[in-house]
Amino acid sequence: MFLKMILPAILGVLLMPSQLSSNNESENLLYSIGDELEYLAQNGKFGITMPGEYTVSKVVGESTNTIKVTSTIGEETYLFSWTLHTELLGDHKGLADVSLESFNEQVQGDILNQDIYKYKSNEGKKATISLMEGQAICFYRVILMEQYQFQMVVVTGDTELDEAGKKFLDSFKYSE
Repeated sequence: MFLKMILPAILGVLLMPSQLSSNNESENLLYSIGDELEYLAQNGKFGITMPGEYTVSKVVGESTNTIKVTSTIGEETYLFSWTLHTELLGDHKGLADVSLESFNEQVQGDILNQDIYKYKSNEGKKATISLMEGQAICFYRVILMEQYQFQMVVVTGDTELDEAGKKFLDSFKYSE
């Protein structure tokens, strides 16, 4: 019950300063898979399977465009975000480290563990982060490919990632 009270605060940090919009953005493709909804972007170049209905927000900056896709099912929140950078990205592994540090600072968490996250031949970071003095746990992944930065997040009150969370994180796909 306490997690339901703190999730809006966590989401507020994750979604700032976005403008929420519906699932019907012209660049998104939506396919239903039972209770799950597949989110595909950039004409199907990449996507993830969301565990249920979701909202999409967009932030346009000077050198980046960021899309955040969020779904809350029960007491778990799922976030998939992608950023298209207009400037050439160099050190993808180093930028993944910076992304994890920045994310952790934003949510004011404590990194419990971190490791390399591999997708195809690309390396990023994955971490488990304690939030609100252990009242919530965040399972975080970040990877950069070409000019894109992808973040996948599950926030839960459980100390272990359940099957739905694993399925969400493992459903990320990218075609070059």
